[in-house]
Amino acid sequence: MLPLKSPNLKSSPKLSVLLPSYNYRDGLLRILGRFEPFIGGDIEIIIGDNSTNDLIKKTVEPWVKKFPNRIKYFWNNPTKTPIQNWNFLIDEAIGEYVWIIHHDEFPETSQTIGDVLKRLSNSLLVDVFLLNCLLTFSGGRFIRPHFNIALRDWLIRLNPVYLLRRNVIGPTGILIIRRVLYPRFDLRLHWLVDVDVYVSLFLKNINWVSCPGVMIHSEQGRANSLTKGLGKSIQSIRKSELKYLQNRMHSRDIWLGSYPGEPIERKLLRFFEATIWMAYRVVTKSLAYIFFTPASLEMP
Repeated sequence: MLPLKSPNLKSSPKLSVLLPSYNYRDGLLRILGRFEPFIGGDIEIIIGDNSTNDLIKKTVEPWVKKFPNRIKYFWNNPTKTPIQNWNFLIDEAIGEYVWIIHHDEFPETSQTIGDVLKRLSNSLLVDVFLLNCLLTFSGGRFIRPHFNIALRDWLIRLNPVYLLRRNVIGPTGILIIRRVLYPRFDLRLHWLVDVDVYVSLFLKNINWVSCPGVMIHSEQGRANSLTKGLGKSIQSIRKSELKYLQNRMHSRDIWLGSYPGEPIERKLLRFFEATIWMAYRVVTKSLAYIFFTPASLEMP
């Protein structure tokens, strides 16, 4: 682990922003640009760089010098797995809340950060803030919602395990979580690793609020994304991970998939759910293309 040295933090920040990075300098700069006006007493930024070269390290050096008490950088050597990197960053954080933002995610504007900080200050008893996910395509020329917020929140309250069937939340950047409650990511998982954490959280007796007005973008279609890396093996990985979770959770919840001797009515319910889900996605995607105006997002 090779950190850029900086003085120890003099006080605990309200928010630890954790930035796992891998060979995507522009994505990291885009995030830092959004946060720059607010880097200070209430925010620390910790970067865990898994890159195969030192481009991001060189890019980050002036930022560390400019904000020596609030930006820490680590170039992982030897390289960690992405999931090991996420857990490492959580362990390094000292803020009251933790916000993991990957290099292909970003707050919509700098003002989004200001809104987040106000909510953190005014909602002292909240454990998890659930933000709004927007999917961004073709460098920002087209944007659509990830999922309906009201339906998302209802499904979470109804049965959090459903998230293992459909990730209606999105990436980790959609959640801001009290640090002492943040579960560690299971190193045996790859495809379901983030929703496994979400389920662990929402199965607990926590106080969470939905923040539909706080927009976080998730860039789609990048060649180096985790999804692209898994490729055609996603379905087989997902199936094996669901079996692992059935055993780990000691559960046969219907949304954890089939098991030997499962009643036919449960299989039929999943079939009907899949039909409804596919119809919903087709309709919402079509409406998004028809009614959403293409937008151009500021790039670094």
